[in-house]
Amino acid sequence: MAINTADWPYHLRIPIDYVPSSVTAGQVLTVTEATIEKMPLALQNLFWSKVKNGGGDLRVCENVDGSGQLPIEVVLCDTVSKKLIVWVRIASFDGSNVLHLFFKNDSASALPVANTYGQYAVWQDFEAVYHFRSPDPLVDATSNVRHLNSVGNATFNDGVIDSHNDFNNRLVATGYNGITGDVDRTVTFLSNPTQNSDYGITTWGASADRERWSVYFDNGAFRTEIQSSYHYTNSWTGDGNFKRFTSILSGNTFPLNHSLRINGTEITDTRKGSDRTVDTNIGADVIVNGFDNFLGDQFGGEELKELWYRAEAISPSKDKVETTNQTNEPDFYGVPSVFYGSEEIRAFTGAVSLSTTTVGESYKRSMLTANASISASTAGSFLKRVSVKAVAKIKAMVSGQATKKVPLAGSSSIKATTHATASKKSILSGVTAIKTFLTSRFYNKADNVETHTITIQGQLRESIEVKGFVNTNRN
Repeated sequence: MAINTADWPYHLRIPIDYVPSSVTAGQVLTVTEATIEKMPLALQNLFWSKVKNGGGDLRVCENVDGSGQLPIEVVLCDTVSKKLIVWVRIASFDGSNVLHLFFKNDSASALPVANTYGQYAVWQDFEAVYHFRSPDPLVDATSNVRHLNSVGNATFNDGVIDSHNDFNNRLVATGYNGITGDVDRTVTFLSNPTQNSDYGITTWGASADRERWSVYFDNGAFRTEIQSSYHYTNSWTGDGNFKRFTSILSGNTFPLNHSLRINGTEITDTRKGSDRTVDTNIGADVIVNGFDNFLGDQFGGEELKELWYRAEAISPSKDKVETTNQTNEPDFYGVPSVFYGSEEIRAFTGAVSLSTTTVGESYKRSMLTANASISASTAGSFLKRVSVKAVAKIKAMVSGQATKKVPLAGSSSIKATTHATASKKSILSGVTAIKTFLTSRFYNKADNVETHTITIQGQLRESIEVKGFVNTNRN
């Protein structure tokens, strides 16, 4: 399927710098404002000024011609705060992929969640997905619609669950029994625990016979427990920074076939309980950030950004891809390029300044001089050439002339034009001005710095006032 690029004149070309250890299938990636912020400020502002607030016009394709449309979920696109969260699914990921993010279609609206390229298609391989820092933090993003409900005094604010001191204050996905039976499973979440963190991430199952699956922190140790057996890190794992924690079962024996990964790295320094065959069909609701009174957990103000359930044991390569993308996005992607149609829009990345000076005053007929200079540098710029314009304004002139003092080193010359002259009598009734324009166009060179000066001289009765501004145009 392809979009009609005539309806989407602008797009970002987002290269991927990360190369996985092996090809991954059904790879879900995120693009946030961290990637947008890699561009020059002028291009960032262009993007935020053209994209729709809410991101209803955003589309992602594999190819610049709009073909190879990819499923996306736009969680957040706030053009005021300049915040962006987009999830996209790539059928086969090998690191050579390029994302083309199309925007600026005034007639486009958000894709329906059940659309072929909509939200449900992004999470087609997942049992449940929760974006805890989204406008709808308790809504399951998958087509399974296993939404969470707040029970008791549990409140939610920007990823933090407050008033959560016991089992009576929790978030519950009613009717979802978790990943049951002896199938492979993966539970993944992003959080920022501390050394003393002691709280539950998720649990499901009956507490009476303890036939449940629980993922939690035990005094800073990352821990999974099932049917009273356990597997947890031997030392605390929290330093208050966000990390990606993954609990994976790749067979029907726990903890023999279970692994714990933190930021994509398997933890081998662990403690394990007795082996158990995972064959129970657990029949209780899933509870997020809550255990029963037996475990007596307390959520201490840490944050959850994401929580994902999958009925598969994800590969180390996929886990590492997701970890790098979610925890180190600026290094995962290269610098985006902005295009209008097939033309790349470039931004001047050098420095431009305009300086103006007044030399002396005259109350008779002596000559008075004002200088306006422009200095432009393209050091570090990726442009081939830059057009820089400046204007200097001289006030209160009886008569005057503009003279060229320094030739341009670029491809065009200075043009100084006298727009107005005045007799002595006219000074009494108002102020006139001569405007002189200085234009510089030069090819980009390493450490290219050029300074040009226009000097204006005339017979004046008042002091000279010089004002100026600089416009920089890409070319």
